[in-house]
Amino acid sequence: MTSIDCATLKAVTEIINAETDPAATEDLIESEICADWHESQGHQDWLDNAIPAEIADWLAGFYKESA
Repeated sequence: MTSIDCATLKAVTEIINAETDPAATEDLIESEICADWHESQGHQDWLDNAIPAEIADWLAGFYKESA
C-alpha cells in the first residue's frame, strides 16, 4: 500500500477543500490517494516527489469524471 507524507496530505486537503470539495476530509483524500494502484511503486515514487498542487489536480480529476 502506498503512503503520503502528513504535511503533503494536509496541503492537498487544503487545496481540494478550497477548489473542489469543501467537505473532503484528510481520511477520504488519503484513502483515494493511497488506494491499491496497479503501478504501486510508480505511484509511490510520484507521491514522494510531486508537489501538493499536482496531486490535488490529479485528485480533482476524479470529481470531474463522476460529475
